[in-house]
Amino acid sequence: MLLSFWATYCPPCIAEMRSFQLLSDQGRTIIGVSLDATEPKRAAEILAKQKVGYPNLVLDVDSMKQVGAALEHGLPFAVVLDAKGRATKLLSGELTGAHVEAALR
Repeated sequence: MLLSFWATYCPPCIAEMRSFQLLSDQGRTIIGVSLDATEPKRAAEILAKQKVGYPNLVLDVDSMKQVGAALEHGLPFAVVLDAKGRATKLLSGELTGAHVEAALR
């Protein structure tokens, strides 16, 4: 599974959504996590415009404190989880489908 942390103010985050959607369409588990606690409607607009069908959620302000690593590394930022839900890889910077596919193997 890939957890992709993103924000409406992050162009690379939005750009990688197309690759993530293709991977999701191929059966990979992708979950988007928006850091736009104050802009949930804007996040929903971007998801609709990008035709994102994989699950997404918006963290609230208190939850953002729990994602300190994402803020430390900057956005975009992703975490690969194994079948038991353990983080196995941390990925930062804009990702392509090939990057994600390799990380998920």
